[in-house]
Amino acid sequence: DVGFFGTSTTNFVGGEDGFTALLYVIPPALILASGLAIGRYQGVTDINDGAIAGALVVPGYLILSVIGTFLFRVEAAGGSGQPDLLPAILLAGLVYPVVFGAIGGAIASVTAE
Repeated sequence: DVGFFGTSTTNFVGGEDGFTALLYVIPPALILASGLAIGRYQGVTDINDGAIAGALVVPGYLILSVIGTFLFRVEAAGGSGQPDLLPAILLAGLVYPVVFGAIGGAIASVTAE
């Protein structure tokens, strides 16, 4: 699909071998596990405290997402591609770690002894 300004969007994640769905599950699962680990480390017992503790994965993940948007560039056959800066930072750097980190922290509080 070529857009109005001559750009096109292509998904290079996973290919056509059925591995794509797994690649979309791995990052949220790892963020959730990180939020769970932080919640357990802090010994949270209240669900709100757990969600806040789990959301502490945001700064590290945000930094890596920003760096990744500049490092992940593909050049082939006279064309190039890289992640769009704003969606990469907002979605991958903020939304994913806030949501899944908070869920992991909340799970840590609910399953605390």
